[in-house]
Amino acid sequence: MKLGYLYGGKLKGSVDLGTDPYTGLPSTLTVPGGFFPRTVGTVFFVDGSTGDNDNDGLSQGTAFNTITYALTQCTSGENDVIFCFNMWDQEPGVITVNKTDVHIFGVGLPTAPAAYLPAIGDNPVFRLLSSGNGVEIAGFTLGGGDNNPGIEINNCYTAWLHDLWFGHVGVGDTPQDGIRNDAGLHNYANLLVENCKFFGSLGPGKGAISRYGIFFNASGINGQNAQFVNNRFFNVGYAIRIVYGIDQLIEHNYIKIPTDDAIGRGIYYHQGAGSLIANNKATDDGADAMTNAAYYDNVVASNAWLCNQEGILDVFPDTTL
Repeated sequence: MKLGYLYGGKLKGSVDLGTDPYTGLPSTLTVPGGFFPRTVGTVFFVDGSTGDNDNDGLSQGTAFNTITYALTQCTSGENDVIFCFNMWDQEPGVITVNKTDVHIFGVGLPTAPAAYLPAIGDNPVFRLLSSGNGVEIAGFTLGGGDNNPGIEINNCYTAWLHDLWFGHVGVGDTPQDGIRNDAGLHNYANLLVENCKFFGSLGPGKGAISRYGIFFNASGINGQNAQFVNNRFFNVGYAIRIVYGIDQLIEHNYIKIPTDDAIGRGIYYHQGAGSLIANNKATDDGADAMTNAAYYDNVVASNAWLCNQEGILDVFPDTTL
């Protein structure tokens, strides 16, 4: 029997209802998942505590031990699903997503992603390749190596990353960034990052990210149509730092500026074009205005900035550093 996934009150994927008693044919209910209805493929289970990679992985009682192994059993393009329980450091290394249209869910607490995944060595936790286009990842609290992010995107298109926590002190890592692209592989077109939290170490609190929340550098047109929506940032060096973003949407992000409130700590947008940046809010101490501008755009006329706030005041971005 295939199971749909109830996440955030919405059923995504499909539910196998078994055999229709009247026709004798398989009966599957398909419901909206992501942007369009889909029928899920095989559902696998991973249990970092009691699982075994010699199991079949088809039930919680016969779960695999690692996400890495579960991915070897997935088929590209089939919308296979991986549910993960009791996660910690059992992965053999970086979890490299190299199958298309795979959905990876951490099953945790109702109010927080409690499926913790630390990095293995100075590496990302997840690495998304072009062979893993269309991946969905949700429900994890991710670490990252000292010089690496929680999730590294290497030429991966149409990834959907949501309901994730980055840099939480409970993981024990000190990641450099939350999400970023690889230095030489810049493609991240159609990426959607939503409902995520990024905890930094650059201000009051117990966050662990040492640099940026979201960082995409020299991306050019290959970052086209990316969306960063409804995320929360606490004391990271730059909440969102993007170079050469094209036709992107950045909206409804809430940002706690770090102690050093240099220009652009909220959203740093350099050489972008055609993008809408709207209804974001940033503050350093709850004041009506900050010492330095929370937003930066060196070609502001090429993008639309709408109703972005510092404290309770609508502001436009600074255009020079």
